Amino acid sequence: MAVPESFLAITRAGKGGAPPSEPLDAEESEAFNEAFNYYVNLLRLVDRDVAVELEAQRGNYMVAAEIFKARTKLGFGGIEPATGQFGMMPIPPRPFKGSNTWDTTITSAGWVDLWGSSSSPITGSVTDGERRAFYIQGILYLTTGPEIKALRLWINGHEYTVQWVEEGTLPKPFTTLRYLKFDKNIWIDVNGRMYLRALFHKTGTIVAKPVGMMYAEYDYLRQETTFYT
Repeated sequence: MAVPESFLAITRAGKGGAPPSEPLDAEESEAFNEAFNYYVNLLRLVDRDVAVELEAQRGNYMVAAEIFKARTKLGFGGIEPATGQFGMMPIPPRPFKGSNTWDTTITSAGWVDLWGSSSSPITGSVTDGERRAFYIQGILYLTTGPEIKALRLWINGHEYTVQWVEEGTLPKPFTTLRYLKFDKNIWIDVNGRMYLRALFHKTGTIVAKPVGMMYAEYDYLRQETTFYT
């Protein structure tokens, strides 16, 4: 099945064409909606506006699950998958960036590697027992800190133009939470790689996480070391 144009139109897929997808069956679709509702409601407790942003892209997150299903030939098991299935959850720091926290210290003004780098990109995985992929729609500040002024993205070797984000926030005072919406979403496929640089005018520590989901197989999700080492 071809990936719908609506997904491709908002996805920085790099070069190489659209990935294959396989529709979720009725039971998997029910498990997906139950899981997605749960995560939207958790986010709503923290910030209603960002929860609305997540809910608006429910269909695209389902397409991402269908792509992962086609890539891995695993069934979708929702929040608590079993052997032979994969699950979905908000992105944790260690599987994504190899760190136990989202903290990034900005030591000088200018361009900084925020997630990954040219020599050590953020990647999915095609390795059995570790297969995973990521779908991301923006950045959520968890504490106050130096503001991101602009973003510069590479996916699968393709360099994208700079996205100026200084004014791209929800209309609320900057206290502890701030949401930066990407102009196009990021899909890191099982064989994908990505790194993101950010422009800062001030120094300090930023605690910022991706607003998105990780799709991963049961064997990977059941390991404690997946989440902390």
